Amino acid sequence: MKTIAFFGNKAGVGTSLVVYHLGWMYAKLGHDVLVVDMDPQAGLTEYFLDENRLEQLWGNGDGRTVYDAVLEASGPGARVDSARPSFEDIADGLALLPGDLALAGAEDDLAVHWQECRDGRPEALRATAASYLAVRRAARQANASLIIIDAGSNLGAVARAAMLAADDIVVTVAPGPASLRGLANFGLVLRRWHREWQDHLSCAPDSMESADLPVGTLNAAGYVVWQRSLRLDRPIMRRLPWLQRIPGDFRRHVLDDDSDVGLWVDDDPYCIGNLTYYLGLMPLAHDAKKPVFDLKPGDGLIGDHMPVVFDRYREYRDVALRLGERCGMPVVTDRAVPAPPGARAAADASPASAAAARPPASSAESSGD
Repeated sequence: MKTIAFFGNKAGVGTSLVVYHLGWMYAKLGHDVLVVDMDPQAGLTEYFLDENRLEQLWGNGDGRTVYDAVLEASGPGARVDSARPSFEDIADGLALLPGDLALAGAEDDLAVHWQECRDGRPEALRATAASYLAVRRAARQANASLIIIDAGSNLGAVARAAMLAADDIVVTVAPGPASLRGLANFGLVLRRWHREWQDHLSCAPDSMESADLPVGTLNAAGYVVWQRSLRLDRPIMRRLPWLQRIPGDFRRHVLDDDSDVGLWVDDDPYCIGNLTYYLGLMPLAHDAKKPVFDLKPGDGLIGDHMPVVFDRYREYRDVALRLGERCGMPVVTDRAVPAPPGARAAADASPASAAAARPPASSAESSGD
């Protein structure tokens, strides 16, 4: 079982959308995936579920959220295999552990428990590890071999619990000064958390089973660059200086490596993907409750959108395979499906088929930002 957490080093860098699309893509590639929404804003859950189901989950208590699962896992005697189901079936090979805005209320308690862990208190260690247990429980119940966690964008106690539950962490970053400043802060905090958790583990009483506590490697596997689609009045040259800084800043601040590699993001092995956000397609995807790369004319697409849809399919497939290679996941293609009908021919005939990091977006999308 492989667990990967995505963290946005600031709000608005596309973390939930990246997790959403990668969840769908990995399911298409044959993985059995559990997507976990541990962002207290629960935006990822809104992408997956319609309003009626959200009302049942949050308003009527008809179902289980990550908040419920974490509460149950924090109690005495909690074990991975002893809990009622905590996931929503989304599609073949794809399940969701829904988020909950109530999770924000756990910040203070988790922060207190973190301090108490240094004294080896079993209840504090159990509460800190509750997210780890809850996620593994849901994965086993859903028969998932891959877990993808949305850890949100706030470097607080909830995000820390989410990242402790993961084997690897991917940070989403945008080309701009605020995002790069966030990258520096992320690296400092991540290293401190790692040191403190290792100290906490050394204080754990012998009566606690090691299997119930996360190892807490907090390994930063790489980053995803998230760019909004360009408008004609926003030259790409404005982004180039920030894009050029990302590889060096990631190494220096997150990996604590001062070597000057001088790489462009597309050549950096730590760059998992360089993605573009096409704002004009997201309302269609949200209404259809499907990823952008699965949209069809019946969902409201027009002809100029088809090359963009195909580009997004190819783009996310490449990211999924690259991340799998980076994190040591086997390549599975049992459920792989082709791109939308007619998209390949349209893409080959359009300049948009060359979508990459540097060129501007197609004219059909450039006005949607």
